[in-house]
Amino acid sequence: MRSRQVQTLLICLAGIVFVCVSTTVHADIARIAAAANLYYALPEVVRLFERSTGDKISITFGSSGNLVRQIKQGAPFEVFFSANEAYAAQLAGSSFAKDDGYIYAIGRLVLFAPKASRVPLTEDLSSLAESLVVGELKRLAIANPEHAPYGAAAKHALQTAGIWQDITPHLVIGENVAQATQ
Repeated sequence: MRSRQVQTLLICLAGIVFVCVSTTVHADIARIAAAANLYYALPEVVRLFERSTGDKISITFGSSGNLVRQIKQGAPFEVFFSANEAYAAQLAGSSFAKDDGYIYAIGRLVLFAPKASRVPLTEDLSSLAESLVVGELKRLAIANPEHAPYGAAAKHALQTAGIWQDITPHLVIGENVAQATQ
């Protein structure tokens, strides 16, 4: 992401955190449930928020689907950042949220590889298909499509490219997008 985009995202997240946390019931620590795609941005926002307000925030990262399940089972979160607005709507529709929520960002699916990789990266994923045929692609990590929105998007992209069946034996499934990135 370009630095200006990162800066804009951090400012938006900071505003959302401020509004959401400042309007919740004041506990010792405000608890945020956040989709794993925010793993690299949200801690900085929270540090800035805590420094400027003196309030404390605890963040739990996970796949959006797993976080929704935890919230429905009574997990004590004041704010939920989802990677898919359908999960937030599900909570709102089940009376687990005080409103329908807000769209805070639009995600983008990316494909990346280590510099030493011989697998070329193409937007249409044709390079993955070619790399499978010649045996250069050994593993591809994605988030779990069953409950991680980025995993579901990755599966859809691979299906659209016509390589889902061929690539499935090479998949390494992370619990969420942050784990898949690692």
